[in-house]
Amino acid sequence: MLIIRFSDAILKIPKSLMLKLFSILFFGSVTYIGESPTDINAGINDFQLQRPISAITSNASIQIDVTSMLPASEITIHGSREWFNNHFAKGCVKAVLYAKGNPVPAVVLDEQGIGYSSGEVKLILSNSLAMPLKQEFSKLTLTSCKPMSNVSVSWQNYHL
Repeated sequence: MLIIRFSDAILKIPKSLMLKLFSILFFGSVTYIGESPTDINAGINDFQLQRPISAITSNASIQIDVTSMLPASEITIHGSREWFNNHFAKGCVKAVLYAKGNPVPAVVLDEQGIGYSSGEVKLILSNSLAMPLKQEFSKLTLTSCKPMSNVSVSWQNYHL
C-alpha cells in the first residue's frame, strides 16, 4: 500500500491499483488498425494486424472514430448519444479478435458504447467478460449492420 500525505489528509492507494496505474503509465498504448481513415462495409471486414496487439487491463477495447459521420451540430455529448442510438442498434457492430495462428475466435467484443472527448465521437466495442491479459492477437474482424465511411479504427490496450 502506498500512503501519500497531504497537509491534512492521507491518501491510501491499494497495491493492486498502484500496479495497474504503473502498467498503464509505462505500457499503455493506442494502436491504429489498418489505413486511417478507412471505410467499413456492411457485413464482415477483415484486418490482418501488422503487429500483434494485447491487453494490459481487462477493459481494453476497439474504438472506431465516427466523428466524420456526424453532422457538425451533433458533435456534442448529448447530440452524439442521440445520433448513436438512432444509427446503431444494439448488436449492430461487433469485433472478433483471433489469437496468433488460431482460426478460432479468441474474444468477441459485442458490447457497444459511445465515447465523446474534445470534439471526437467514438464507437467503443468491449467484451462483457474480462479481456484476457497478455494474449497476443494477430487478426481482427469487424462486422457492421451498416457501412461506415471515413472512420479510424484503433485498439486501446487499457482502461481503468
